[in-house]
Amino acid sequence: MSCYTVRVTDADQPKLRADAARNVRRIVDAAHAVFRRGGLNVPMEEIAAEAGLGIATLYRRFPSKEELVKAVLDQEFNDVIAPALERAQREKDPRKAVGLVMEAGLSFASQEHSGSGRDRTAASIAGDRSFSGVLS
Repeated sequence: MSCYTVRVTDADQPKLRADAARNVRRIVDAAHAVFRRGGLNVPMEEIAAEAGLGIATLYRRFPSKEELVKAVLDQEFNDVIAPALERAQREKDPRKAVGLVMEAGLSFASQEHSGSGRDRTAASIAGDRSFSGVLS
């Protein structure tokens, strides 16, 4: 079995108070929804309003839009790809393990490109040169 960690974590980040952690989740969820509707060029103020928080709270947690986009992608990874990687690590048949991961990746990619299910955040970032550092 592999010794790789498959979850994207914030181990280097200090532990947040419960209310601050809830605010971060609200911001990321709101960004997800707003990016889906309006693409990546929506103003940060629109994301803060969607989250029901002030703009200062948003910028305290995410000083740049690039950091917020990365958080949205990290959430997507944790929600979609990481569980498939964990199932694959437990699978005894290597072909089935690869199939599990490929199926999750292809499903995620097809949803990104079709606009159904999950939003088009990753696809939007791939085509937006102003966010080139997020995927590297």
